[in-house]
Amino acid sequence: MRGFENFISYNDALGKISMKLKIKTETLCIASALNRISASDVLSNEYVPDNDKSAVDGYAIISDDTMNASIENPARLDIKYTVRPGQVPGSIDHGECAEVYTGSYIPINSNAVVKAEDTENHGDSIMVYRHLNMNENISKMGEDLYPGFNIIKKDSLIEAQHIAAMEAVKIEKIDVYKKIKLCIINTGDEVYYNSVRNSTGYMLKSFYSMPYIDVIGPFISRDDKNEIMNIINKNINNCDIMIITGGSSIGRYDLVGDVLSGLGKCIFSGVSIKPGRTVSLFNLNGRPVISCSGLPVAALISSYFIISKIIKNTFNISIEKPISGRLSSNVSNRIGFTKFQICRTYISDNNVIIEPLKTTGSGLISSVIKGNSFIIINDGLEGIAMNSIVMAYLIGDVKWA
Repeated sequence: MRGFENFISYNDALGKISMKLKIKTETLCIASALNRISASDVLSNEYVPDNDKSAVDGYAIISDDTMNASIENPARLDIKYTVRPGQVPGSIDHGECAEVYTGSYIPINSNAVVKAEDTENHGDSIMVYRHLNMNENISKMGEDLYPGFNIIKKDSLIEAQHIAAMEAVKIEKIDVYKKIKLCIINTGDEVYYNSVRNSTGYMLKSFYSMPYIDVIGPFISRDDKNEIMNIINKNINNCDIMIITGGSSIGRYDLVGDVLSGLGKCIFSGVSIKPGRTVSLFNLNGRPVISCSGLPVAALISSYFIISKIIKNTFNISIEKPISGRLSSNVSNRIGFTKFQICRTYISDNNVIIEPLKTTGSGLISSVIKGNSFIIINDGLEGIAMNSIVMAYLIGDVKWA
């Protein structure tokens, strides 16, 4: 057996991750674009509202007609006609009003709308008991969207509000990046021959399956250099990122690093993190390839920080879900290592509580069932004290106490 000669620090590893993904684009109708990544800026080409419209159900008026209106001295206005949404209105004169609904166009000469509940209806006229300011209860043309308004920026995640805005200005299609293809390969005779179930492969597949990421695999290889090389070569040009688990530590059959070194350039090998210190990053044909532990939690944590950084390098998005809260107990660390501490993050009495969990190994799936997050303890710290405010990164839903 042989071990890693040196481990680089977590911060040094982050500094070495400069690779970007090269993703082609496609055009989708906006109904299919939710949670995809925009490949261009999308600008409004119309006004919303497209004209002055009523913001309430009520009566369009001329504000000067209510100048001295009060409970004791109401303004009486004749109802000239009704304007339903979509109808083109005429005009009104002083002393007149028009019945309007939310979304109705504002009649010519009117400059305010009084709410129906603020009036008294007398059939062909209304009584108004207060003064209305000019433009009160009116949605002005273009106050929401206007030509040139940036609905979504390039490299951003397309969310529901972006789709609503595009629909509002009649944009039917949008250019997006094709889904990132992430290939997972799990190595090890124990997995190949099914003496150990491939829980790591399916954890990674499930975790990284996102609206903008397609996961290929997991594929399984025995502890054989030629077999590992063949399965890498077969898939490397069909994916954008590759994760290979197993064969990354100090055992005699840990062959992945040797194979990858012969196929591409090693960016770093071995990082002083817990769990997952055997993680390595390679550049194969311009594609990032992550070699990491075959243990479930170590594989998840060590691949997570690399993939997160690469996606940040490429787009204006992050897979991270940070949440700030109060630490419920002390947590310790070994100086020289950056520790990813599994935690249970929950809300109690409107406060976010982050509870460190006691775990005995990076292969325990139960630790990420009981926990839903992790905190990062820097390599220069012996620990973090109870009641400290820390940042947790969610890998599940926030719990409620």
